[in-house]
Amino acid sequence: MALALVRLIAQPTPERRSAVRRLVPAVDMHRLLELLAEQRLVATLAGQLLADDEVELDSEITESIQAARLRARQRGLLNHSVTMRLTLALEDAGIATAPLKGAMLADTVYGDIGARQSSDIDLLVDAAGLDRTVELAERQGWREPEVLRPDGLPRLHRELFHETLPPLELHWRIHWYEDAFAAAALARAQPTADGWRRLQPADELASLLLFLARDGFAGLRQTVDVAAWWAALGEGADPAAGIRAIVAAHPELERALTAAARYTEDLAGIRPGALAGTTAPLSARERAALRLANPWVEGPREQVAAGVSLVDGLLSPPHGTGAFVGRQLFPPRSVLVRRRPRLHGASSARLGAARLGHAARVLGRYFLSARAAFARPRAT
Repeated sequence: MALALVRLIAQPTPERRSAVRRLVPAVDMHRLLELLAEQRLVATLAGQLLADDEVELDSEITESIQAARLRARQRGLLNHSVTMRLTLALEDAGIATAPLKGAMLADTVYGDIGARQSSDIDLLVDAAGLDRTVELAERQGWREPEVLRPDGLPRLHRELFHETLPPLELHWRIHWYEDAFAAAALARAQPTADGWRRLQPADELASLLLFLARDGFAGLRQTVDVAAWWAALGEGADPAAGIRAIVAAHPELERALTAAARYTEDLAGIRPGALAGTTAPLSARERAALRLANPWVEGPREQVAAGVSLVDGLLSPPHGTGAFVGRQLFPPRSVLVRRRPRLHGASSARLGAARLGHAARVLGRYFLSARAAFARPRAT
């Protein structure tokens, strides 16, 4: 049922709507809402059922979906207002910025600020302006915990917290495989009628695909975002040509973009090749990465994280093995301390032992993830 709803978001055709209607009577709706709630997708996926007059739902189920959409809308209005305030303040300070995902995506792609639940605010800024952006955010009440404050540029973003407002993630890049695409996308972004910058369609789609790949195909949220983007803009934006141009300019992203596009096309029932412009067979590494897809986030948290980590290794660009090992097996001090705060202030010897222990545990989980992945049917 959930996959039928994902396909309906991608292409709300009469045929797909009829398929959903046929499934509703046979589905345990309480269990479906539980599964969707775990991924914060009740408003997004189950919310489609409320718009269909021919779908009959139990009053309790209807109320649950309506409540989820109301919460998403209330949160979305707050996030939208805060995002507008921050982006305009940054622009006034001469710092170019573009919102990523969040309330702006709900408004522009889903067409309903209550159709997508988000818990934080993501902004893309140029690396050169990152420190100034943090300073401006701190003047407005956000704080960056000392344990999270990096030396130099962080892997992806800097994370700040506020006593009453949503957390803030300030990105200088979209994926750690390279560091040029985000800056180029930000430079191409255009102001909207409301004054905030929006990425060009191909850059926006590429960002959503990279978020999906970076999350290791764990969960449905990022897949649903790509499906919704396709429904809103796909046919008119010629995204495949744009993605091919991005791959040509940033070849380090090719595996991630190709695998994420193929995965979404298959899962959401989008025409093959529509997103990335290719129907060529995937490489062995890309096929292996998609075998690790875990849309329902099944398994213990540590094992899910290991699967995501292994996807990172499989989709890493050529000559990216060393960087992958440094990210996932022997992470820097700041990452270790974030995961295990008691290591704050630890000696070099203790940190070294912690790194070795971490690497041993992750390698063991890699083995379990690979064994489970190759024992089940292919994801695509």
